Amino acid sequence: MFLLVAIVLLVLYLRQRKTLKDAQGKLEELHYDEYAQVKSELERMNQEITDDNVTVSALLAKIQELTEQEAKLSKQAQTAANKLARSRELYKSMEYAMTAYVDADPALERCRLPSADSTDIDNLAPSVILHLHSIVYMSIRNPSEKLS
Repeated sequence: MFLLVAIVLLVLYLRQRKTLKDAQGKLEELHYDEYAQVKSELERMNQEITDDNVTVSALLAKIQELTEQEAKLSKQAQTAANKLARSRELYKSMEYAMTAYVDADPALERCRLPSADSTDIDNLAPSVILHLHSIVYMSIRNPSEKLS
């Protein structure tokens, strides 16, 4: 009986072995080993693409942040330029009034900006000088001189 069981097991083993060899032959015909290599390479490339997408989205977020920061700084620079232009115009008006209407006083000379600073201000906040102001001052000055 033991011999019969051993023969049955041997026959089953041989059938399984033949089935396994047939399956391996079919896999070789279908180039399964190449398929497995291609599949692993595809998975690696998909992971690389995912990593690159994460990097790209991080860079886009950084670009957005820098763009917002640049816009904010640009507005601040424009505001500072506007303030400087207003201050420059006020200074020019005061300087003209001191030059045109006040007799020379040595104490007032210290109130004037050095020419280098004046040039720097002109470069930072250029403006158009209107001669209309001098015409208005002249028209005011003439009646006041007649009254004196």
